[in-house]
Amino acid sequence: MREAADTARAHGDLEWENHAVSKTLYGEILAGDLDAARATASRHRELATIVGQPLFHVLDCQARVLLAIGEGRFGDAEALAADGEELAASLTGTPSGGFGVQLFSIRREQGRLDDARPIVEAVARLGRSGSTWRPALAVMYAELGLHDEARAELEVLTADRLAAVPRDALWHGSLSYLADACCIVGHVTGAAALYDEMIGWRGLVVQVGHLLAAHGAVDRYLGQLAALLGHDREAEIHFESALRIDAAAGMPVWLAHSELEFGRFLARRSREVDAGRGIELLVASLATAERVGMAVVAARARALLDGTPAEMGERTGPAGTAPGGLTGREIAVLDLIAEGRSNREIGERLHISQHTAANHVRSILMKTQCANRTEAAAWALRGGLSPRRQRASATSSSGRS
Repeated sequence: MREAADTARAHGDLEWENHAVSKTLYGEILAGDLDAARATASRHRELATIVGQPLFHVLDCQARVLLAIGEGRFGDAEALAADGEELAASLTGTPSGGFGVQLFSIRREQGRLDDARPIVEAVARLGRSGSTWRPALAVMYAELGLHDEARAELEVLTADRLAAVPRDALWHGSLSYLADACCIVGHVTGAAALYDEMIGWRGLVVQVGHLLAAHGAVDRYLGQLAALLGHDREAEIHFESALRIDAAAGMPVWLAHSELEFGRFLARRSREVDAGRGIELLVASLATAERVGMAVVAARARALLDGTPAEMGERTGPAGTAPGGLTGREIAVLDLIAEGRSNREIGERLHISQHTAANHVRSILMKTQCANRTEAAAWALRGGLSPRRQRASATSSSGRS
């Protein structure tokens, strides 16, 4: 398609160049070459303005929505999606399904699927089960905690090698919805069918339709599915690949999802090196999610950081929590921070690596919203969390009595 665009440009045929550039953009996103895609999108917008065909303006809006969602600019994405819908309606006279896909993607990231539930249920059940909406319904139910309803959908959609899911332009998006749903509810047979289908396009990016939405590396879904199936070595390979692809794409939303899922995978293993890296990934995911407003990812990352066992710290207190959501290990680290200990000294005292100690410190700063170690130490002393402070208080009380 790049060759076609060059040929059209050489002949001065801007309309055909616009067609070719649109297809090139699709391919670059699929291949995860987002640096090239951003430049191509700019050329596409320029040509759409010159050529003036409404269809090209619609495609331009769709591409800009896709990029805005991946970059975490959800407000911009929704405004652009509305503009594109208005243009599309002027062409066809009816609302487009593309706008629904875009809005669903935005609401998922924002943690607002309850808002979308009535319309998704209605569309999925009004004779449109051949569209992407029934797989979307499955993941919506799963993410809203309606696991029985999600399993009922998955039983139908993943049976007979996914025979009920049409292999159309929305095929890849549909499989990504189903993969997420299977992993949330633990649907093993569906996961096996999805893994077999998706393994052939590892190394690529999930794109829904033509420039409607993109969900990041296929390998993230393969990693989740492999983990559910108990294939830990394959899962680790896929997750590492997903991190590379999503980081290279410069799409923080995609990367936050991959960091969350890889961090979750590592958190359940008992090796110290896994626990340390798991914390690092979860902290990074949480930081991005909170910055751009990814409510669901933020909540999941925070829950994993608050409740991770073994090397990642046991929870304390009668309800299993501590002020600031700190784990038992983090409170121990915080006490040593209050004593002015370095990461190396913390590691020696707690028999963990310096790298793991640094990960705990980052998690503490994130949870307490402190800018540095000094602020964290002051926070601990003010709240009475530091054992040193508690010992000093007990000694003082004993002296007074």
